[in-house]
Amino acid sequence: MTHSEWVWGSLETVKLREPLTALLYVKRLFQAALVALAACTCAHDGEQDPTQPNADNADPKTTHLIAPEITLQRLDQPQKRDRSMIRKKRRVSPAGARQKGANFERELVHKFREVFPDYNVRRGLQSRGGDEVSDIDCPVFWVEAKRGKRPSIRRALDQVTSDAPKGRIPIVVVKDDRKQPHVTIPLDDFLEIVGRWWEGENQ
Repeated sequence: MTHSEWVWGSLETVKLREPLTALLYVKRLFQAALVALAACTCAHDGEQDPTQPNADNADPKTTHLIAPEITLQRLDQPQKRDRSMIRKKRRVSPAGARQKGANFERELVHKFREVFPDYNVRRGLQSRGGDEVSDIDCPVFWVEAKRGKRPSIRRALDQVTSDAPKGRIPIVVVKDDRKQPHVTIPLDDFLEIVGRWWEGENQ
């Protein structure tokens, strides 16, 4: 029996009951095909197969001993990850997170001072005179500043809405890492601001 006849006969009779059995059969068939290809190449060139004296009379059970070795990993075993290729996640300490938030509040103070130059805009570090203050002490708005990788905007908006006193518009100023800051404001308050601006423009 030639290698090609054994390969095709194995394909017709093999029963693949489990994934591991399928891998072993594929390995055996592929190795036998390589040996058969090498024998055909030598026969076409008129040379003797260097791997065995007579390729047509070779025992299929021993072809895996002379065929190129092929390594197949079992599917039921977890794959080992190359730790050198894994990018280590940088964890921010609580102190680092607080420092990042404080720097962002200082940045907001400078921006709000440009809009309210006559008001002493400052950070709401602590309650003054027993009254609660927002993260940025400024007129008109009650500011909640959030800085981080993925701040929870909905939670921050709920908090600032419940804390804002009457006459102050609650807003959340959020800055994700390596992103531009943006403002979140309730729709009714936004429309009120736009309406006042529109009236001023049409007077």
